[in-house]
Amino acid sequence: MAAAFKYEKVANHLRQLLASSTLGSDRRLPSFSTLRRQLKVTQATIDSALAILEAEGLIDRRPGAGIFASAPTTDSNGIARNGILILSGFPLDLPSAYHQGGWGSAVFFGALAYCHRKAYRITLMDPHRLGAQEVRSMEGAKPGAILLMPSEDLPLSTYVHQLCASPVPKVAWDCSYLPSPDFMVMQHDHAAGAQQLTEWLLARGKRRILQVATGTQPWMIDRREGHLRAMKAAGIAALPMVELKTNVSAHDEASFLDKSRSACGQIAEYLVGSQDPVDAIMAPSDGEVFHLARACRLCGREPNRDVDLVGYDNYWFDSHERAFEPGIRPLATAEKNNQNIGSLLIGCLEKAGNSGDSLPLDLTPPTLVLTQDIVLDDV
Repeated sequence: MAAAFKYEKVANHLRQLLASSTLGSDRRLPSFSTLRRQLKVTQATIDSALAILEAEGLIDRRPGAGIFASAPTTDSNGIARNGILILSGFPLDLPSAYHQGGWGSAVFFGALAYCHRKAYRITLMDPHRLGAQEVRSMEGAKPGAILLMPSEDLPLSTYVHQLCASPVPKVAWDCSYLPSPDFMVMQHDHAAGAQQLTEWLLARGKRRILQVATGTQPWMIDRREGHLRAMKAAGIAALPMVELKTNVSAHDEASFLDKSRSACGQIAEYLVGSQDPVDAIMAPSDGEVFHLARACRLCGREPNRDVDLVGYDNYWFDSHERAFEPGIRPLATAEKNNQNIGSLLIGCLEKAGNSGDSLPLDLTPPTLVLTQDIVLDDV
């Protein structure tokens, strides 16, 4: 290695030493003479490496006493100094609008926006595609905090646990697998939103409520539990949940009609095929309300007159599918405040103490929204 780069190698060595448990109880680094002998470098090289660590806030020089590892902080100083490692499966070129990127991307962009407002340095990596090279690039670079936001239903890379070994504040958002036990866990209460919507429908006198899904994601399973909880409390047998087989995005009238026809074929037996047809449908999200409304019409049932429709996520006014059913809106929906969730995640890292202060968190309960109270300019 060229002499001009030796100090970087020494700085990496010292970072690893600081992150290890080999230092004594006083957390003092080896002396200059010991480092020169062990690393076979000049005092000038060591001085340059120490200058880097001092600028990073990792060491304290105490004249006459030696060089010591900086005392750990329990506030946001570590974040401001070393930045945040965000392990996220959401790419930066993903649209931040809910109907284009999904609720998870809205949380992700909310976290990024908060970091930008606070001028925090961000290192962004995909926890599903991490390789040995990316891990090596982070060697010795201890982040001030770690945020884990995986994409749904994708396994984490086997290298994730290596990046999460640093004893810094860590928060995982909607993560079914934790790479280390010292993560704080923050979950959205999907079950509560579905329970609120079901109870609202029951209060309107609805008894035959059909819950529709677009898959078996963990959040959909949670919503099913919330729905079943409300039905059981009311003493009413719940209908089976119907999983729609077609979940393609409809951007023109033809694809919207195809999607509506497919949905109609899958729920027709509940709309017209029995002596006791459904009187309400719970859509998996606001965007699905519109083609379910068209499916009701194809079966001879008028949406929001013969069959009440409720959604989820409160973005119906921004859904591109609303253009094909402009007179329809979900009668009620659940608001998760996705952008605010991202801010809460970073706020938890700021307030967190040392790792090991692991605390299960549930700071994002949904709220019920009645859309009749919302006035839009284009309605």
